[in-house]
Amino acid sequence: MKKITHYLLNDDHEQGATKSKFLKAFGFSVAEAWRLKAALEAHAVTNEVVQTTPSEWGTKFVVECSIETPDQRNPCVRSVWLWQENTGDPLFVTAYPNT
Repeated sequence: MKKITHYLLNDDHEQGATKSKFLKAFGFSVAEAWRLKAALEAHAVTNEVVQTTPSEWGTKFVVECSIETPDQRNPCVRSVWLWQENTGDPLFVTAYPNT
């Protein structure tokens, strides 16, 4: 959750500020960060994996398109996940507008 509140929804974060403004424009907020967490998890399950790349930390998966937003406009985003075989769980890396 820290990555969501301190990065994706932080208007003052050097790399996250533009992502924050984008996500907040669709109704996400720090006060209800759980909504973005749930939307990202659903995004990874309901959309297509468009790229996989092996790395020393695991396999990186890139998922694209519609994310369910509080205002129901559901823009296309790209989310990045890392699958670590030792844990068996995907690790959220980042998300950003897919333009």
